[in-house]
Amino acid sequence: MVIGIAGKYCSGKNIIAGFIREYGFMVIDVDAIGHTVLERERGKIISVFGRSVVDKAGTIDRMKLGELIFGNRRNRAVLESILHPAMVKEVKEIIDKSGGNIVINAAILFRMGLHQLCDFVICVNAPFIIRLIRALKRDKLPIFRALKRLFDQRRICPKSSRYQVDIYNVRNSGNITAAGKKIKRILYSKGLLKG
Repeated sequence: MVIGIAGKYCSGKNIIAGFIREYGFMVIDVDAIGHTVLERERGKIISVFGRSVVDKAGTIDRMKLGELIFGNRRNRAVLESILHPAMVKEVKEIIDKSGGNIVINAAILFRMGLHQLCDFVICVNAPFIIRLIRALKRDKLPIFRALKRLFDQRRICPKSSRYQVDIYNVRNSGNITAAGKKIKRILYSKGLLKG
């Protein structure tokens, strides 16, 4: 069984993935895969975006690259064309080797086409103000940059069923117990939990 988790920036996807991990699922953190692929494709990224995205150690400075990406559709599309094929390939390889129950934790699961690998998808959402507070606390971003990221990820989870995969919406407003109960109900409804 493969479960996808998608959701906007700071909606609490990792918390939801953690709940499902407790039921024996292996979690694929697509963001972590992206960091590895980012360094692997460093040469291409520098040739496209310039040396301004490199730090003193010679690695890609994700904050500087983010400034060029968030709010700029063309730059984002270029970066995604470099990174996403390798990331999707790696996710597929992990699934093929695993043979067990898996969670794909990816903010932009649908945009990457990873929903096609899933038996169903959980879309995590949270109120805008809560996500803003989390962004300011967790990532220590200036408010303007945090807002830019929040607005850049407006259409993460689809409103329609055109993706031919069951989609469950889970609200994560900060009540961890309530979110955990929702996840448990979904897993029961899919026959993944007994009793």
